[in-house]
Amino acid sequence: MAYFDAYRSEQAEWLEWVVSSNEFRQAAFRIVIMHIPPTASTWHGTKEVTQKFIPILNNAHIDVMLCGHTHNYKFIDKGEDAGIKFPILINDDETWLDIVIDSEIKIRQKDMSGNILKNHFLHPNN
Repeated sequence: MAYFDAYRSEQAEWLEWVVSSNEFRQAAFRIVIMHIPPTASTWHGTKEVTQKFIPILNNAHIDVMLCGHTHNYKFIDKGEDAGIKFPILINDDETWLDIVIDSEIKIRQKDMSGNILKNHFLHPNN
């Protein structure tokens, strides 16, 4: 059986260091890629991810978080999930994301044939 609690605590310490770095603070865009989404769930792992990472990320001007884990597409806009101050895109296991960044973040969810299913246009959260 895996025990990830201690590892997630180490990750939270590392995350605090990263978001306080000059490189992070001066970045034009801030995109978080995380396997487990911090969404409402009774599962211990999700609750712990939310408890350990969201307080750090809420103060870091995150533009978007990209997740997987659930294998079900869901877009949660900023403020839709209580206590989370940035949008979260959870992708499924039958599509892929095409992301282009210029003056904004353009995310296109595509099926395996390349057909666009959803578009998201996000502005920097600086």
